[in-house]
This record gives sequence, C-alpha cells and structure tokens, in this order.
Amino acid sequence: MRTRLIRNGVELSEIARDDNYDFNLQLTRVLKEEVTIHQGDIIMTECVYDSSNRDSVTYGGLSTAEEMCQSFLYYYPRMNMTVCSSTAHPMNTLSFMGVEEINGWNFFDGLNISIVSPPGMVNMSYVDVVDGMAWNSTTVRQFNDHQLKGTYVSGCMGQPSSTVDWMSLTRERHLPDPESGPPTVDACLDRTTGGSGGIHHDYLITIFVFVTYALAIFSSKLI
Repeated sequence: MRTRLIRNGVELSEIARDDNYDFNLQLTRVLKEEVTIHQGDIIMTECVYDSSNRDSVTYGGLSTAEEMCQSFLYYYPRMNMTVCSSTAHPMNTLSFMGVEEINGWNFFDGLNISIVSPPGMVNMSYVDVVDGMAWNSTTVRQFNDHQLKGTYVSGCMGQPSSTVDWMSLTRERHLPDPESGPPTVDACLDRTTGGSGGIHHDYLITIFVFVTYALAIFSSKLI
C-alpha cells in the first residue's frame, strides 16, 4: 500500500508506504516530515492485493471477507469535511463484462445500478454481472489493464456548515498515470515509511471492483 502525491502531473515523494500488513497489528505512523498539500494536488492511495487462494470475486466492503483501500490522513488547519473517497466508475467496470449502458448513476448510489442494455442484462444486478463473468488468470489481468485505463469517480462529504464546496469535489477522471500501473515488489521486501499500513504483493489478480484505487481530488486550498 502506498499513498502518493501528484502535483501538476508530476509525482512527488510518496507520503507513505508499507509493503507488509497484518490486520491484527494496525497502528498510526507519524510522518518523518510534514507534507504540504496545495490547491489542485492529487492524493492517490494505491493497494495491491493477492486473492490467488480464493475461488470467488472479492468485493470492497467493511467485513473481513471483503477488502478496502484507505488512508486516514491527519491534517491542519481543520476543515468541516468528513470524508473523500473514490471508486472505479461502474460503467467502466461493467463494460468489461458486456454491459452497454446504465441509467443515471452517481457516486452516492453505491452499487444501486440500473442496467439499460443489452436487453439480456436489464434485470441483472451489479453483483450478478460480475459474478457471472468467467474469471481466470487471463481475464483477471485483462480486467486490471481495463480498470487502469478507465475512469474513477471521487466523492466528498462535509458538514452542513462547511465553508468547503465539497460537492464540487465529486468528479470523474482518469488516473494520473494509467499506463504505468501499480508497482511490483519482491515478496520478501520490507519497506515502510510513515503512514498507515496496507498489504503489498506482486500478484495482480484480485477482482476488487468497488474501490480498486482510492483517488481523492483536493481542489480546495489548504493554508
């Protein structure tokens, strides 16, 4: 897992990275040096999972049978913003499985998706479509490539009294570097920097369709 900072299309030093993670040994790490975030900066949290021992689709979620990719960043000065998160656009994900059109989806709909076409998929749910795919090592890697080149949607929420226009932060865009893909590391490598922990393997075979990458777009200036 790593949390990256990109400014004007140029990637700066990683904010945090952890190549090893244990769910039972979670902790908060203090950065060696503070990081200043500017208006227009992109903070991207990236996780690589290994689900090679599973024979079913892995979804994003809060249970231990699911996966998530999150960084909890402590910052100042305080803003009345509660959360910023992201997901691969569901139309991009479902198009890989043959869906041609969905109806009126927005970030806060979650997986409540209405399929419009093709006719044979109209009554299917998001999970029906994904679970119905013939997944194997080839289609999984093709899916990873497809997702990296697709679009992601960011969504933020704030308090009613917030001075931050958090609704304007909900947007769709491509990853800053869709061609490079996630990094691979030696399985025995033990590299950790300040920040929260994550898991990092050299296998790219998890079907992580809800929060494959977390992409938070900060367009409000932090002074």
